[in-house]
Amino acid sequence: MSVRSRFTAVARAAVFGWIGGCVIVSPLQMVEAVRNAGMNTAHTHPGLFAELIALSMLLWVLLSLIVACYCCCCFLFPIVWILPPERMAAHRAAWVGLNAAFGLSLMTLRSHVWTAFNHDGVGFGNFWVWASYATIFFAVTAELCLRSVRKQLAAGQRQASLLQPG
Repeated sequence: MSVRSRFTAVARAAVFGWIGGCVIVSPLQMVEAVRNAGMNTAHTHPGLFAELIALSMLLWVLLSLIVACYCCCCFLFPIVWILPPERMAAHRAAWVGLNAAFGLSLMTLRSHVWTAFNHDGVGFGNFWVWASYATIFFAVTAELCLRSVRKQLAAGQRQASLLQPG
């Protein structure tokens, strides 16, 4: 199995991981957007409130896409390049679980750094949203990448068995 085919598999899986993470975490982000826009704004200026919600959700989608691309390039591509596909396919639970734990640990580290600077008045709601997104993104991407790798390995084995004299 070539490195190019593994990179293609993880890139395709990352797109679907991004979509899955956005869809699953969007209700949490909507709650966070409403909280940040303020209910007072909803009562006094409904048009401004709707605009703030729309802007917040648009920024969420764009930032989550940027984070997905960053994580794919900086973390997933090197892992898929270094790790043999047979080992990845042999340890499905470990592969998906470690990827999900890695996504959660990235956000936990960010939360730890953020609180070290003593930012008063900032809630952790947004951190929990991002932690949920990162965990879901890495888990979905790992699972879909693994499915693609398994299909390619099975196709390679079938092709090799057809070429065997016998």
